[in-house]
Amino acid sequence: MKRWMLVILLIVVMTPIASTQAQNSCEPNLLDDISKLIEAQAAANEGDTAGAAAIIAEVQANLESILSACADGNALLPQVVEFPDGLFRIRYPESWSQASPIAGAWVLGNSTEAVNTIVESNLGGEIAPGSQVVVAIYGDPESLFNAEDFEEFRTQLEENGLSSEVGFINREPVIVNEFSGFRYTVDSDNLQGAAYAFDLAASNKIAVFIALTPPGEFSAMEPLFEAVVASMNYGLDVPSTTTTGPVETLPNNGLALSEIIYAQAQDLSDLLDSLDLDEATADFSAVISPDGTRIAWLNMNSENRGLCQVTLSNGTMDCIDFPTPFGAPNHLLWSPDSRYLALTQEWARTLQEPDLWVWDTVEQRITNLTEDFFEKFALFGESDEDNDHALWIESVYAWGPDGNLYFVRHEVPDVSNRDIYSLGLYRSAPTGGEAERIRDLSGLFEQFAIYDFSQRDLDGALSISPDASQAAFIVRERDTDSSNNGVWVMSLSGEDAPRQIITMDDFRMSLPQDASERTMLIPMAVGWSGNQQGLFVYAYSPTGRPSGIFGILYHYQLAEGVLVPLTDFSSYQEDELNEPDADSGHPPAYFTPRAVVLSPDKSSALALHIEALDNEQAGLWAYTPDAERYQLFEFPFSGFSRMQTATVAADGHILFSGILISPE
Repeated sequence: MKRWMLVILLIVVMTPIASTQAQNSCEPNLLDDISKLIEAQAAANEGDTAGAAAIIAEVQANLESILSACADGNALLPQVVEFPDGLFRIRYPESWSQASPIAGAWVLGNSTEAVNTIVESNLGGEIAPGSQVVVAIYGDPESLFNAEDFEEFRTQLEENGLSSEVGFINREPVIVNEFSGFRYTVDSDNLQGAAYAFDLAASNKIAVFIALTPPGEFSAMEPLFEAVVASMNYGLDVPSTTTTGPVETLPNNGLALSEIIYAQAQDLSDLLDSLDLDEATADFSAVISPDGTRIAWLNMNSENRGLCQVTLSNGTMDCIDFPTPFGAPNHLLWSPDSRYLALTQEWARTLQEPDLWVWDTVEQRITNLTEDFFEKFALFGESDEDNDHALWIESVYAWGPDGNLYFVRHEVPDVSNRDIYSLGLYRSAPTGGEAERIRDLSGLFEQFAIYDFSQRDLDGALSISPDASQAAFIVRERDTDSSNNGVWVMSLSGEDAPRQIITMDDFRMSLPQDASERTMLIPMAVGWSGNQQGLFVYAYSPTGRPSGIFGILYHYQLAEGVLVPLTDFSSYQEDELNEPDADSGHPPAYFTPRAVVLSPDKSSALALHIEALDNEQAGLWAYTPDAERYQLFEFPFSGFSRMQTATVAADGHILFSGILISPE
């Protein structure tokens, strides 16, 4: 009877041997298909549309067979199994079959026949003969062997095994994802394998993984088994609520630029003092909410570092402490609905392993969306050696208009070998849950080629289109001459590979005529125009200021494939950049953008320009995609603050370099 209760609570996962064999026979030959497509085009040109359609159908069938033969059936994908009292998460191939929950458990396998065999078996006979099987048991101690706790369950499991012939030997203590347990060796005349038993103490639950193979076959499937075990989590996440389709956006989700008249520029420190917030320091990270009602910043001066926000209408301030440990925080990003703030650790400078965190400013709760249980990232040697989880590094992120957080994840399955990694674009709901991988980018770019920069103007290094259908991102590999460096665009359906739209050489077109060949501009930030017909791009000189030029603003026209410099210095010699221009009254160097944001309606880019220090004047200018520019506001400039961020609100408020620029 005890043995039968054990079977009812099985979760069975079988290695997809058929898919593995198919991969071994993967020898794609597309030459015949190309020839047939040429024939189809010729038939269509002659008016034989039926003949052309028949040829295309034949080609399509062959391509589908190639895809089937070459598909990686062993690729592990995040899967979430939901139980009434929580979530149990493991990774397994998406193609595997699933049976309905049985007494609170699930059965998984590479074929319906294999699943039915395990469900109907009482373990009295052969277990899926000739197949490799990974078995996971989920349940509570009382249901498993009628045990009252984990220790009693473990004792009875060791005494009974799977049957009178199959016992567990060589017990070794293990810890996986903070859950303590034991690993056993499984050995008999007709079966080999291993087993894990974990105590999910916080929920009084038990998880058991068992791998079984015919003799001599376990070593071949052991890496897959260990990977499934290492992916196990229980009760750490909530179901994902990401929105995957394009969203409908209003024509103007922010105030039209033509309706805004700017009237005031105020230093943020003075503003906080006027609200009697002497203890609030105008930190370099301060950002204004999209609805214009609040300013938030990283509070680095308190004993317990954290996040703070102030409501501008009444001066109310509230703060929340960082979890411990947290490390050095990075940039803040408001969600479109002004409820959530996203941030991560500054990993490139401090080697603090970064996770993505979200502060719910309504519920006053901070959540780790991408917990991998690493706390540090070592350049040499091991990082957190007792952690069996894959290392996740997420440092590039952006909010989408659909309310999801999009990010690039660099994943290292085993920290002892960091040369093996994967790269992908993901999205997650701000409330948590399993992140959804939109597309695997592995093999396209080198490690850490997509990362955030110290200056976050426009939307930063990653920007999501207003209808959440496309993403634009910046690639910067270690080799400055890499052909991959530049700006890329990809569909968020995940169906199409990303395509490069701007190369590094494209950014030389707007430099002064006599600029050195070594002078280079690096794309720092991108942002979609409201009509989605193009991208604003801000490029910066990392090697210093060549004759007064820090950076240049561009607009890329997607349909035409043309990069248009909006601040163009190509008609000047370098020694002319600081001489007043007759048309504008300013020297050309004045039009170097010091900070750039999208206008509230995303129709234009708004740039902050600074006059020479002896003049002490600053100007806010608008740039349209067709290279028109006009001044919106001029104000006295008293020097730079430490602020590196620039943000804009839907009502027109702009927080530029420690200066709050307000409409009438």
